[in-house]
Amino acid sequence: MVKDHLVLRNALNKRRPKFYKQSSHKKSRIEKKWRKARGSDSKVKIGWRNRQPMVKHGYRGPADVRGLSKDGFNIILVNNLNDLKNVNKTKDIVCIGRIGQRKKMDIIEDCIKNGLKIMNVKDPQGFLSESEIGLKQRKETKSKKEQEKVKKTETKKDKKDEGIEEKLSKQEEKKEKDKVLTKREL
Repeated sequence: MVKDHLVLRNALNKRRPKFYKQSSHKKSRIEKKWRKARGSDSKVKIGWRNRQPMVKHGYRGPADVRGLSKDGFNIILVNNLNDLKNVNKTKDIVCIGRIGQRKKMDIIEDCIKNGLKIMNVKDPQGFLSESEIGLKQRKETKSKKEQEKVKKTETKKDKKDEGIEEKLSKQEEKKEKDKVLTKREL
């Protein structure tokens, strides 16, 4: 029954028109997204023929497959590893939320171990390998930058020390010259 309704939903999706704001095809400043026509004399609101269609409940899909994935699974949003405990292998499909790459890698590894399907990652193994390579490269570049920073600070310290030593040596030379000059005067 559900499979038939999934096929029906796909057919309805193909037949369903695109809904846009009134006059969005005439003026570029009007965005191409749906907003209900509210004008008192709006032909779209009245429902005249040869005008763009308006959103109505008759365009909806079958109720028992509404909100399901293309394959007919319940979509469960996962943001951490604790959310995976509530997922059923046979009825549910995992949709990974907006999280960082390390957490995403942990969730994908756990899904692979438990045999769960992931909706928004096409190739989980490939994603894991690519992300591990990317993390390694980031660590290497970070360590290189830190080493360069340390080298720069060391060279600055050395230059400061050399500058101080030069100043001291110049001051000592001046004192010696002053001593020699003062001796001659006496």
